[in-house]
Amino acid sequence: MNTAQAIILVLLIGLANCNIAFAQEKEIISYEKKNIIKVNLISPILSSFSMGYERVITPNQSFQVSFFLQDQRFNFSSQDELKGFGIVPEYRFYLSERKEAPGGIFIAPFLSYRNYKANYESYSFDPNTGMSSNTPRTAKYENIGLGFTVGAQWIFKKKVSIDVWGGTGYSIGKSDETSNDPNRSFYFGDFPYQEGGGFLGRIGGTIGLAF
Repeated sequence: MNTAQAIILVLLIGLANCNIAFAQEKEIISYEKKNIIKVNLISPILSSFSMGYERVITPNQSFQVSFFLQDQRFNFSSQDELKGFGIVPEYRFYLSERKEAPGGIFIAPFLSYRNYKANYESYSFDPNTGMSSNTPRTAKYENIGLGFTVGAQWIFKKKVSIDVWGGTGYSIGKSDETSNDPNRSFYFGDFPYQEGGGFLGRIGGTIGLAF
């Protein structure tokens, strides 16, 4: 073997090694398990319980539906409390070139429906007598929304999932508190329970089990 042949052989071996390394670098990570049951880690802070179910549809898309139940008392010395439930379906598009769904970065348009009931004491003031009072009241509130989230999900040991996300959207809310009396307080009407329309925020994190 002369010098030129030796150089060509070395170059071919080097090129082959580069191709192998490049192929390994581009190897796609896939997951056999296509279903995940999740528990929201942030919901207990809001005195609620939230779960979700994600199903992989294609190698880079999935469908998820989440629901929550809320039972929150703001002031233990009074009767003010908030109860509610909601459901949030979303469709996830995974963007990673090296991972198939349900792993990697994703964007997800979502719909939402929330229903709340509040038992509270309404403060009122009578300008004619100068007297104020607290009156026990009940109010209901419904909300529908549309938006999108951006997040990422990691799969550990092919069984455990952790994902985090944040996003925004627009919602329309309606309360049964129809009075416009400026001398009494209302439970609903301000963020995040806007009467009419308003922007909403969505943030969360879950831990799940794949199967």
